[in-house]
Amino acid sequence: MSDDGYPASWDGFIAEAEKDDRIGEVNGIVTEVRNETWPDGRARYKVIFVLPASGNSKVDATFSDPPSDSELAAVKAAGDRRIIRGTSLGLQLHRSLRQHYGIGHPKDIQVGASMRFKTYKDKGKDGGAGFVRVAAFLPKSGGSDGPTSGVGF
Repeated sequence: MSDDGYPASWDGFIAEAEKDDRIGEVNGIVTEVRNETWPDGRARYKVIFVLPASGNSKVDATFSDPPSDSELAAVKAAGDRRIIRGTSLGLQLHRSLRQHYGIGHPKDIQVGASMRFKTYKDKGKDGGAGFVRVAAFLPKSGGSDGPTSGVGF
């Protein structure tokens, strides 16, 4: 029996059910690559994945075109930590995509491609649940189809 008088097996069952198998190092299959536009008119690219080991749940990676050196300097000078962090994450996505898959731009990712990446869950606006985001691409040879770590990024 657990402390609340219910069978101890409930505790383990509940703990296992609460794990988010979309978080950590996961494998995904590209289902769509979208060319979109941010509200300010800049180009953005969304790569939509399904995660077979997570009941085919969906997750996406959102890219902007990499900023120029002068744009990076302006972001840094403005000092807005949210924008600095977002820009840094974008640069890491571009770098890891090229490093592990030889792909220089997200528009060149092929539908049906199998990719491995690290995900995290961001903080939702106004206390909301948040979204699962791709933090970085990983080498293909990562092991199982499921997450290798339940720890977010």
